[in-house]
Order: sequence, then C-alpha cells, then structure tokens
Amino acid sequence: MMQRRNFIGLGAVGLSSLGNWSWAAPRRKAAAKNVLVIFEQGGMSHIDTWDPKPDAPVEHRSPFKPISSNVPGIQVTDLLKKTAQHMDKLSVIRCMTQPVPGVANSHPMGAQYIYSGETPGGAVEMPDMSSVIAMLMGSDADHLPSNIMVPGTNEAAFMTRVGFIPPSHKVFKTGGNLADPKWSVPNLGLQGIDERRFKNRRDLLSSLDVGLTGAAKAKDAGAMRAFMEQAADMLTNPNTRKAFNLETEPVKIRERYGMGTVGNPT
Repeated sequence: MMQRRNFIGLGAVGLSSLGNWSWAAPRRKAAAKNVLVIFEQGGMSHIDTWDPKPDAPVEHRSPFKPISSNVPGIQVTDLLKKTAQHMDKLSVIRCMTQPVPGVANSHPMGAQYIYSGETPGGAVEMPDMSSVIAMLMGSDADHLPSNIMVPGTNEAAFMTRVGFIPPSHKVFKTGGNLADPKWSVPNLGLQGIDERRFKNRRDLLSSLDVGLTGAAKAKDAGAMRAFMEQAADMLTNPNTRKAFNLETEPVKIRERYGMGTVGNPT
C-alpha cells in the first residue's frame, strides 16, 4: 500500500488566504501527508458514470440505472455502487471544457491542462501541480523522487511540464505496463559497475569540482549537487528497488485493487 512503502513523499499545500478574502469557517491544519493524482485518460463516458442525466431525452441520458449516493441530490449510475457510498469524500466537476475548442485531437493539451490547472499555450509555461508540491514539500524518503508517475501512457507522460521551477522537481516516470508480470523500472541499480567503484568515481568527481564563482552560479551548482546526490542514493539504496517491487505486496491486496495496469500501482 502507498503508506507502507512511503512511495510518493508529497504533501498537501493549503491556502491560508486569497487576497483580502477571509474564510468564514474556522481554519484547521491540513491532515493530508501525500498527494495522489489518478489520471484516467479516456475511459467511460461521464453520462455512464458521474452524470446519468435521468431527466434528459433518451438519446442524451445514460442507458444505465441511476442510483442515489450518500449525498442528497447527487446520483451516479449503478456501475458505481461502491463509489456512491463515498460520494461525500469526492467532488464532481461538471464544467470542464477543452483547452482549445475546435482542435481535432486536444487530448495531449487536455492532459497538460489537468496536470497544471492552467490552459496550455500562455506566455509562461506552467509546471505540473505535482512538481510544485514536490518543490514546496520535498520527500520523507531520500531514496525516492518526490514526484513519480506510475506508469503514464505515452501521450500523458509526454505532456508533463516542469515549467519555470528547478528541473530537479520534474516528474520521475516509471513507464512500462504494470499488467506485465515482468514489469520493472529500468535503471534503478548500478549497471556493469560495483558499488565500491561507483563510490570511488563519486569521490573523484568531488575532488575535481573546483567550484563556481558568483552567487547565481553557486546556487545552480548547489541545486545540481543535491540532484546528483539523490540520484546516487536511488542507485545504491536497496529500498528504492523495493518500493517499485509489486511482488512484495500480498496477493490478496493486489487482487482487491486489480491485477491490471490500473490496479497494480496502488
């Protein structure tokens, strides 16, 4: 499970104020310790899941039976019987539109829109929300990136953006098909070199680093050094490979979520 593995060390960012706006409700400390974005590209129609439109003409309403959820006034179809019991924990957004209407295939830009919350194509390229949270909150697991995509379709993975924030917060993409029993994340270990030799090479690199002049260059060098140290820890720490090893999860838990591409990442 995600908590046991400490898989993604992301945090939730709360807004304490918006301009001069004051919240009427009493504030409370955010309890979330991780942010998990489940992005289902494509999938079933909204009228067959969240928005059955039972009062619409037959050609515009879902053929599936609408059922009540645990929130008065919100119905879903009977395909979501279990989800309906937890609707009080969800928010259904019914006002989404294409980022660029009229484009034949706006799926790629739609993915970028979902990741960043900003319409693509502006003067400033906006970073993914996961990259922003990774930058602000960091990770409790030094041997893992604080921003991970598992696994991401080719299109969805291609549309991630780090924008104007440091490149060290770019999403780490596992790739592959998690339904494949032989799935693994490539390049998570030392290839063709033992750990002792790897350490010697790191020591040599440190001795060759004569430093950079200027505050801006020194800051960039510090960020790059921190990024390299994290990469080295990922390559040598056995807990890194363990975090991505689905075989360590009990079969009953994996079967509960599903053994396919969608269920396995959990």
